[in-house]
Formats: sequence, C-alpha cells, structure tokens
Amino acid sequence: MPALPLRQPGFEALFASVYPDLQRYFARRLGADQAEDAVAETLTAVLAKWDSAPPTLDEQRAWTFGFALNKLREAERSTIRQAKLEQASRATADRDTTESPEGLIAANDRARDLLARLPAGERDAIYLTVVAGLSSKQAAATLGCTVSAITTRVSRGRVRLRELLANEAANA
Repeated sequence: MPALPLRQPGFEALFASVYPDLQRYFARRLGADQAEDAVAETLTAVLAKWDSAPPTLDEQRAWTFGFALNKLREAERSTIRQAKLEQASRATADRDTTESPEGLIAANDRARDLLARLPAGERDAIYLTVVAGLSSKQAAATLGCTVSAITTRVSRGRVRLRELLANEAANA
C-alpha cells in the first residue's frame, strides 16, 4: 500500500479500508497494468472532495466506489475513443495508399466547396469539430458560443450537406 500524500482526518481510515477492494475492482475491469493508476486517480478525486464526504466509513466506502465507477466509465470512453482513432487512422492510411495525389486534391477541393455553401455558423462549427478535431467545448470557446449551439450547428450543417449531396446526385 503506497504512502498517503496528504493527511485529512478520517481519510487514512478510508484509504486503508478501501484500497485493496479498489485494486481488485479495477484489476478485474481494466487489467493489472491500469489498475494502480485508476486507484490513484480515484483516491485523488476522493481526497479533493473530502470536505463533502459522508460521515461514516461505510458511507464513505460507497461514496468512493461512486468515484471509482466514474473513473471506470472514463477509462472505457477513452478506450473506445482510442479504438475509433486507430480505425480512422487505418482507414486513412488505406485510402492514402490507393488514391492518387490528384484525387486527394480534388476531394479536398470538393469538401471546401460544400462547406462554403453552408451558413457561416454551421461551416465554422463543422470545420472546427470535424476538420480541425476540436471538441465541442473547445469549438464553443473559439467561436464564443455555448456547447449546445455548436452541437446544433454541426447537426444542422450535416443535414444541409446531405441535402446538397442528394440534390447533386439527383441532378447528375
């Protein structure tokens, strides 16, 4: 069991009580290699919120496992994001090896042309989130609007892009 970095009244008792259980919990779900980091991050989060901890040790243990569950969900989302990035990277690598440079230039020009047909707010939101890879929160900060506005603009922009493509296909 590692040493405690800070001393808070009652935290040491919780730490001693919950540490082995957290270790097993994360080892079963994430594997032994990630368990220690997940335990440390969970207990750090608990310590940061210690002022709002429940009064009894049993309640504190349950409260701590709430933090652990959130940490587990975060790790699962991270794993899913990583898998999607790897899949996209493989797809891009496959596409890049089969397409000519002229084809890629034409595709980029086509994408720019389609984006230029969108209203400015939708175009900017799609560009920042899809092309530049910013999160909705980062894009909202960049454009000076809410995350909800970004999400709405991206959704509307995608609908318009589908309509543009469908119209072009029908006219071709």
